Amino acid sequence: MTAVAMTDALPLTEADGSTGRNNGRDFRKGLLASLLVPDVKTDPLAVRNGVLPHDYDTNGVTSLRVEAQATPDNTALVRPGPFVCERAGQGPYIGWTETALTVTPPNADVSNPRIDVVYAHVRDIASIATDPGTGPVLDVLQGTPAASPTAPTALPDGAVALAQVLRPANNSTITAARITDVRRSSGLWGAVRVLLAGDAVSDPGKVRGELRFRAAAGSLPALVDYWDGTQWRGTMSFVVTDTFPGTPDSASLVYGTVGNSTSIVTTTIPDPGFPYRLTGAAHLRGMTFTNNINGSFYINVNNGPFASAIVVAGPGPENIYLMPVGGTVYTGSVTARLKVDPIGPGNGQITWRGDVRNKITYTIIPA
Repeated sequence: MTAVAMTDALPLTEADGSTGRNNGRDFRKGLLASLLVPDVKTDPLAVRNGVLPHDYDTNGVTSLRVEAQATPDNTALVRPGPFVCERAGQGPYIGWTETALTVTPPNADVSNPRIDVVYAHVRDIASIATDPGTGPVLDVLQGTPAASPTAPTALPDGAVALAQVLRPANNSTITAARITDVRRSSGLWGAVRVLLAGDAVSDPGKVRGELRFRAAAGSLPALVDYWDGTQWRGTMSFVVTDTFPGTPDSASLVYGTVGNSTSIVTTTIPDPGFPYRLTGAAHLRGMTFTNNINGSFYINVNNGPFASAIVVAGPGPENIYLMPVGGTVYTGSVTARLKVDPIGPGNGQITWRGDVRNKITYTIIPA
């Protein structure tokens, strides 16, 4: 069979053994495109345009973050950092600024507000004749003034949007409240890509095994997801526990008497900073019942979906094991309740017992 030529290879020299054969495009398409995170495009060597998260502070990634000046004026400050900019047919470029830079959008419209977009871009007039120059730049795409303005979307090929800046009518001062961070991230293939403010949790991955990092809220664990070819799957879960209320006796038991639809224990589940499923489990010992009634025991969330199986028991004494169930996806903080509903002909009561050594356990499962 006759060998079939492929596109190119690195490095190559001419037949004389010394003259270089590769150009800048070869290095971008062959080297950078192989190392960077791929994107969902028809070009098999396409990469994900975005900021490369290198630097951090207490507010998150600082790379190319757009901020108001210490004394707000008509300019915005862009922090140092690198980015990936793929140009059509040319492969990816990596641009960066080593120092903080200032951008100055056009003055506000006198009659209507508008939204401008601050972006990073790499120009290459040697390869793209329509470019106005060569090298990485920060620039501003001016929006259209309107009573209800929208952000413009016609950025140059490969440009990386960094922030949207609201420009109120007849007011050119840029304050922190008027800046919306829209940075999306890029990274090395095989490494964990850090999500930025402009990245959506629903954005798909490209190939199986792609990894991404989602920051959690407060002191809760962060989340590393992997793309399984169809959806992102979380690789970490964590547990929140609570204890039966009361002063334990010598056998470590606490007691309480409850009536209809009463919460035995109420637990606040903190916001983990990402969507999640919640299941609960508990063990109660030696329930006793009055008026020959039964009791329906369960754990629910926000007085709605169940986080444990429902167990009906009575008239006692009984041991109750609540097993975890639940597929509802939650966001933010929720309230979980261990409850009992007396069931019977009268308005009987149930005396519950809990062993403080057996924690009520809630498992937070990343969705």
